[in-house]
Amino acid sequence: MGALRRALLAGGYDEERLREVLRLRGRFLAASRIRRPLHVLRARDEPLVRLLLLETPVRIGELGDLAGDLIALELARADGEHLVPLVTVTPYEGLLLIADLDVDAGPSDVVPGLSHAGVTLAHLTPRDHVGTALDLGTGFGMQALLAARHADLVVATDLNPRALRIAELNAELNEISNVTFRSGDLFAPVAGERFDLIVSNPPFAVGPDERFVYRDGGAPFCERVVRGSAAALAEGGIAVIAAGWLDDGIDPWAPVRAWLAGCGCDALVLRLAELDPLANGWLYTGEGEATERWADSISAAGAVGVSYGNVILRRRAGGGRTAMLDLLGKDVPKAGAHVARIMRNLEWLAANEERLAESRLRPAEGLERRTVEQVGPAVDPPRPARLALRRGLPFVVPADASPVELLERGLVEPDDRIDTPTAEEDDRRAGSPPRRWG
Repeated sequence: MGALRRALLAGGYDEERLREVLRLRGRFLAASRIRRPLHVLRARDEPLVRLLLLETPVRIGELGDLAGDLIALELARADGEHLVPLVTVTPYEGLLLIADLDVDAGPSDVVPGLSHAGVTLAHLTPRDHVGTALDLGTGFGMQALLAARHADLVVATDLNPRALRIAELNAELNEISNVTFRSGDLFAPVAGERFDLIVSNPPFAVGPDERFVYRDGGAPFCERVVRGSAAALAEGGIAVIAAGWLDDGIDPWAPVRAWLAGCGCDALVLRLAELDPLANGWLYTGEGEATERWADSISAAGAVGVSYGNVILRRRAGGGRTAMLDLLGKDVPKAGAHVARIMRNLEWLAANEERLAESRLRPAEGLERRTVEQVGPAVDPPRPARLALRRGLPFVVPADASPVELLERGLVEPDDRIDTPTAEEDDRRAGSPPRRWG
């Protein structure tokens, strides 16, 4: 498999070049099925792209000796003079990732590849060095392979035997050796073990079906993942989990708040999407009758819609502080360092909120003040100044936001040099307003 990787890369099969060939933009390399004929035309001189990315048969003679390797590895099959793809191979962040094709029409154990939810999970994951990491429900293995770059040991689990086979192939293809694969349901394969990092992209679709292993689990399954992750974290460990839950129209956070009760972790909950029952059904079925059936199941549960997002936990003795924040409709950039800062800030707030007025804070790296200047006659009222980061989660808040709000969004952080004022410092500050910015 390592030889195949080297051959693919030598042939220019990498993310940057394929974006250029197909003129694709977006968060990851994804060729639209509607525009596939156009993509095939643009890749007319790129047989590997047509075969492995665009899922289109090519003539065996176009690939030379590589055709035999693809057949031997069961990534493609011969059909007369043509080679027919059996899987897709997609470049992402320096990895080459095998996954199933025809996901929507596939069997119940089909294993999909890159998705917006998976990329968001990867973007939110802190990339500090850790000793042990767990990818719960690994699927095609992307999260485990990314974690392997900064973890001494990664355990990847899945109930789906086909998923584990594909994930193991991806580890071999990318020549990654510090990932072990275990079969089993949820936390059974790692019972009694503790991890410094847990990542999970579980079957979070909220609906009535039980068709696909990778998709259909909904809020009850997500609750089990959140609670189990909290119990499996080592002290100071972080878990990043994709999730879906019902919205009763009164408090969109109520289900997740119940999941977190007594879990012993600080938590950051990001709500990235809210869908009405029909939109939720259409997203996952794309068919009218099925959409109505999915919508009816939401209404029967007493909900007005569905929320999707991510739950991030950090194990801490006495932990329990939670920030619940909306990023509705926003793409999440790479923000692992920002997430880690927010989790540290939540711990600091739990211990210091009563003394916040006398504490000193400093701006996070990349914090900027944004203002709008009117050119010409003013028609609209002036827009207030706002604070945002150049890199990280796309939070934008008023420039006069409260220190708690700024800390919970990771736009500022405690100045460790003056975390707790000494008596001498208190005397020096006497009669002066508290300084909040370092």
